[in-house]
Amino acid sequence: MQQRTINREAGDKANGLRLQKLRAVALMVRAINQSDSAYIYAAVEHVEDVHLSTTSSGSTNHYLEQDKNYDPNSTFTIQSPEIAKTLISFLDDWFNWERSKKNLFFGFYASNMIGKEKATKQSIALGVTFPDKAILKILVEKTIDSNVLALDSIKKIIISKYKESYLLRKEQGYVKEIELLSDEQWRQFLSLIDWNFEKQVAADYEEEVIQLIRQNKNYSSSDAQNARVILSSLIDLFDKKQSVLDLTERFVHASDVQLIFRGGVSRQAIQKHLTDPVWRIWSDLPEPTDKRSLKEKLLAVCNNYDQVKVSRFARRVGASKLLENVRKKGFLSLKYRIYDRCEEELEKIDKKKIGEYTEQDVDQILEDLRAVSRECINNLSKDFDYGISSPEIVDGIILELMDSCYLTPR
Repeated sequence: MQQRTINREAGDKANGLRLQKLRAVALMVRAINQSDSAYIYAAVEHVEDVHLSTTSSGSTNHYLEQDKNYDPNSTFTIQSPEIAKTLISFLDDWFNWERSKKNLFFGFYASNMIGKEKATKQSIALGVTFPDKAILKILVEKTIDSNVLALDSIKKIIISKYKESYLLRKEQGYVKEIELLSDEQWRQFLSLIDWNFEKQVAADYEEEVIQLIRQNKNYSSSDAQNARVILSSLIDLFDKKQSVLDLTERFVHASDVQLIFRGGVSRQAIQKHLTDPVWRIWSDLPEPTDKRSLKEKLLAVCNNYDQVKVSRFARRVGASKLLENVRKKGFLSLKYRIYDRCEEELEKIDKKKIGEYTEQDVDQILEDLRAVSRECINNLSKDFDYGISSPEIVDGIILELMDSCYLTPR
């Protein structure tokens, strides 16, 4: 499919800013500190400066952030080029990700102060009348719903800048769609952005990140310098991942972070863990001939199976499919190992079972498959780095294998 919007992936900027790595580390460590069970992964210079994703209870939230490490004495207004570029980029993301989705959020982190807009030739030509209060202040306070002048100013300025940014490019962007956005849709879009100004520059922000590291339950305080060693290892890991050409392999995962916490100077520890090579075999597996969905299979063996459970399983299948696109090789290796072990276990179950299945029978089969899969992955993890292997991830893969017909209880 032809690319429609401007490519803002890594490569557009030289090496990236240290602030991006510090923000990525901070956002990821904070998310890990807040939840043990969620599947968390992050990257720098992927879509935006920082991309953080969190999967929990079958739902995935994506947070995209732009970071600006400028002179703290300087100011930004809605007229500033960096603010306009940020809003244009976020609009493209919003449309690229289908704006009806509820799981996409944005953030803006800057060391600058907020300034007040001034009338210019361009703003006068556009018919802009600025409100008394600075527009960025209104956005920070989330009071755009009650400020007609602020919303009108944003619309006129950003639509004009959007057209200008795509004027001489082969990509077409979403000019027509943005012009057709209603005021309510603009408010919806703007409500997704968390604005942060007068924040610390990279040199000062490092101490705040170190405090977050010390709050992690896996942190050992036996060495006063250990937090700095961990931070250095995490930044090095983001640096290393940023240079990977395959975008799906550019993410740092919660398991990578935990390995660093547990292994001390663990960049070397991570490098010792190999990728399980069986991901190559997955594409050679024959296509399933059974095209029934997971729901159809469950009801075929137990026609009164709980519909609430079926719906919950469907959400987990969806989340599992999303994860496959994020960590391709490691996920496919994990998926193959689970498939191979579960197929063997199902053969044993099929030979034992006589007659109809009850709901309790089906639940026990699923629990048996989870148990043998976890045991298998726990053993293999001594030699291979899957990146993702929590019980929730394993459960989702088993259900997805059933839904895609690679595993079929008979």
